[in-house]
Amino acid sequence: MQPKTYKSPRVLCLNIELELKAERDNAECRIDNVKDYQDIVDAEWNILYEKLDKMVQSGAKIILSRLPIGDVATQYFADRDVFCAGRVTQEDLNRTVKACGGTILATVNNIREADMGHCELFEEI
Repeated sequence: MQPKTYKSPRVLCLNIELELKAERDNAECRIDNVKDYQDIVDAEWNILYEKLDKMVQSGAKIILSRLPIGDVATQYFADRDVFCAGRVTQEDLNRTVKACGGTILATVNNIREADMGHCELFEEI
C-alpha cells in the first residue's frame, strides 16, 4: 500500500461507528421467513452505504472517527481515494479540530462546510 498525500483536504471528524454490526446491535426483530430476513439484511447494507455516500459527497478526503471503521467502509473509502482512520482517541480528535477547524459530528446527515476542518497538507506515514 502506498502512503497517501493530500493537499488542502477537507477533514471530517466523527463520533460514529461505520460497521454493519453497529446497526444490528441497535435493533431486535422477530421474523418467520427468509424473505423478511433478507429485506432486513439489505436494509442494513443500504443504511451503511447511505452514510458512506454522504461522507464522500461532502468532499472530505480525510475521515477520522472515535469509533471503529469496518472493512466495508475502509474499502469503500479506499476505492474513492479517501483516507480513513477509526478508533482515534478523543484527545486526538479534539486536537485535530482545534488545529484544523470543524466539529466532531455524531451524524452524517446535513454535513456543512463549517463542520469540516481544513489543512494545508496531510501525509500518511
